[in-house]
Amino acid sequence: MAKRSDTQHYHRAIKPLYFLSRIVGLMPVSPFKTDDNVESCILKCLHVFWTLIWIATITTVVCLFAFSGVVFDEQDFSITFIVISFYFWSTYLTCMINFLINIIFRNTFTEIISKFNTLDEVLIAKSDVELYKKERRWLITDIATILVTYAIIDTGVCWFFDVETVLEAVFCIFGNMPLFIITLVALQFKTWVKRINERLQIIKKILEKCIKSEQITLFKPIRKNKISNLLQDMDEVPNEGINNQSEEIQQLELIYIDVYKLNLLVNSTYGMSIVCQIITCYIVCVTALYWGINTLTAKEYQMKSVVFFGLCVYTLWLLAWILFNCHMASAEAVKIIIFVQEKIRKHRFLEDVERALLNFVTLIKEMPIEFTACELLTLNLPFLCSTVGVICSYIVILVQIKT
Repeated sequence: MAKRSDTQHYHRAIKPLYFLSRIVGLMPVSPFKTDDNVESCILKCLHVFWTLIWIATITTVVCLFAFSGVVFDEQDFSITFIVISFYFWSTYLTCMINFLINIIFRNTFTEIISKFNTLDEVLIAKSDVELYKKERRWLITDIATILVTYAIIDTGVCWFFDVETVLEAVFCIFGNMPLFIITLVALQFKTWVKRINERLQIIKKILEKCIKSEQITLFKPIRKNKISNLLQDMDEVPNEGINNQSEEIQQLELIYIDVYKLNLLVNSTYGMSIVCQIITCYIVCVTALYWGINTLTAKEYQMKSVVFFGLCVYTLWLLAWILFNCHMASAEAVKIIIFVQEKIRKHRFLEDVERALLNFVTLIKEMPIEFTACELLTLNLPFLCSTVGVICSYIVILVQIKT
């Protein structure tokens, strides 16, 4: 009964992410059935309010920079205008694209949660692992980390622009909110990636338990003149146990297929958002590092160069955060293949069990867990290394052009 209760309320693990996203205007459709009409009404009002505010603000800023000539006006060519233009062009346009994607895939969040709940009902029934408290813990930790880091970034931006009044501080923080929305979309994507990773870990644990079970009888190496010993071992084989283990491995194949479907759904939903975030990372990092290096030589901006470097580190950390989790999830599927192949080489299983294990390995190879950005880029740690290399190359080129 306890397990059924856990599966019925399992979606509560990601409720903090849902509420935070709903408050700032993301997720128009609620995936949770709640009896609290007041709570539902408040969230709907907040969603409508913030959506209208962000669309109006983003449109205004984009039109302002498009028609005012800030970017290409040589008279206003200064550090402040350059940084504002590049920063706002990248963050605001990315934020607008995220809102459009959110409207197009408004029901996908509910679909992802329902698929996870269906999958978890099977996994919880097969294992004693409790993911609810663990997931809620690391999700709250991630949200707290993002809020604290974003508060530090906002403080640095206010310090850079010499904010003196409360109204100026509110305007500065509000103007920097698109960066927070981009971060929140990254948190959504990272949450689904990490949940898929944990499901793969559970599949591996169930497979280990299945292989180590006493119901599986291992063949000893066949030697000449010892056929009688082999026949004696075969007489002691529990046939019912073998059939149960083969069926167990086949059920794990079906579970893995469900995980693979979730992988495809997450890729299709967040692919364009990740592409925009990668482009934003290039623009912000190159601009911030370039002007951070230049401000080190200027006395009036020497101390404030920390803001540029901090913005670059934050953007790179956000991208590395996503790529690291994607890499770990993909590696978890490879670990299952390595684990099964090692067991098959070290031991000789009965034919039905070995065939089921080989079919499982073939399935994972044919349907690998990979996270991509619109099928253009594979999200992993090698891509992060290439990203850092490209950013450094652009900075070297800009410095050489200036000198």
